[in-house]
Amino acid sequence: MELKIGFKDTPRELVIDAKGDAGAVSGEVRSALERGEGILELEDQRGQRYLLRVSEVAYAAVGADTPRTVGFAGA
Repeated sequence: MELKIGFKDTPRELVIDAKGDAGAVSGEVRSALERGEGILELEDQRGQRYLLRVSEVAYAAVGADTPRTVGFAGA
């Protein structure tokens, strides 16, 4: 599940292949943004952890749970 996070005063965004389903990740990000402070900890599919300062997050875009197709299977 792809998660894009944009930060204040930064033109680039962080793209994470987040571990978990879209509903769980969306709920976790939403509750952290509603608090407005603290650290948001996320984990990707490979087990790498990301620690984000919530006060610096400008937006988060949560992708769908559909897996990516490889090759000509999706054509």
